[in-house]
Amino acid sequence: MTLRDLWLLVRHYAKWVVVVPLLCGLLAGGFMFVKESSRGESYTAAATLTVTDPSGILNTANLMNLASAVAQNVVSAGGDAGMTSKADATTQSIEFTATGVSADEAVHTVNSVAQESADAIQAALMQQSEVYWDSVSETSSSALDAGEPFGAGASSADRVAALRSCVFTVSQATGATGSGSSNVVKYAVVGLLSGLFAIGCVLVLIDAVRRPLKTKENVGECTAVPVLAGGVTLQDGERLWANVQFASEELVGSVGVVPVSAIDTQQLCEALKMAMQAQWPQVHVVALGGNDLAAAMRAGESAGAVLKCAPLSDGMAAAYGARAAQATVVVVRTWKDSQITLCDTLQELQLAGGNVAGIVLVD
Repeated sequence: MTLRDLWLLVRHYAKWVVVVPLLCGLLAGGFMFVKESSRGESYTAAATLTVTDPSGILNTANLMNLASAVAQNVVSAGGDAGMTSKADATTQSIEFTATGVSADEAVHTVNSVAQESADAIQAALMQQSEVYWDSVSETSSSALDAGEPFGAGASSADRVAALRSCVFTVSQATGATGSGSSNVVKYAVVGLLSGLFAIGCVLVLIDAVRRPLKTKENVGECTAVPVLAGGVTLQDGERLWANVQFASEELVGSVGVVPVSAIDTQQLCEALKMAMQAQWPQVHVVALGGNDLAAAMRAGESAGAVLKCAPLSDGMAAAYGARAAQATVVVVRTWKDSQITLCDTLQELQLAGGNVAGIVLVD
């Protein structure tokens, strides 16, 4: 399928392309709205704790591992399922988020936990510095082993000073965002896009299975029979009559009009009749049912006749009429008739010995 075919599909089924995604978006958004309304809207606030070592002596990764572990313990001790913490070693920060039934509750909770975590981390570092300080001896000024978790290669005094000089900055939350409305919008957008994707797949599948005749080019893909006209107006009738004469080697006095499927071709036959009157003043339209075999043969043999045939699915009168008429045109409905049904009709008429001059495309 080309992009042009896809565009023709979208344009033809524009109503469904618009309605289905909108309906999916409304259903998804409505479902989330009802769900959020039943449990009440929740609010989420975020605060950030940054741990900085001004001396640059301490190992950043080990410092953040300790800070993250302490923060996790503080969050777990609070017993609030809506409270989370996430460490970022790159920025040496820990982000806390809290969810509450009100904005004030979420802001108060997250700020309290962030400040409590800062105090707990500072206390842990102070405790670590006291342990190092107690281990200072006459050789305390010597370099530590490289395997020490904090300040490898630094003296005990430097390390103690670094642990005690860490700076804790809490960026407190000042407001909270409601999750209800954002979730509704998010689900509505997802539903809209899902509906658009679904209707696109369905239309492509239908087009691949049915292979409807959409344009003149589609006709050329399945047969070499030319398209003589593209409508049922008087001008289309004149164009059709002129092209029928051009396509026929002999003078044409009777024309069979055979639709591929059930369609009223009366207007097209009348337009063709008006165009033929200049050469055949006595021209008339003969309506043939599917089983009017004898009438089809008589009408086709008379000069100045337009045979308004029923489709071959209703009977073989169209085949007899095409055999008797001096020229035959096949009427195809765009988007309704398929390439397969057109090819089957042409094959039947050619097998009957009909002179198929061309095809007429109608809406």
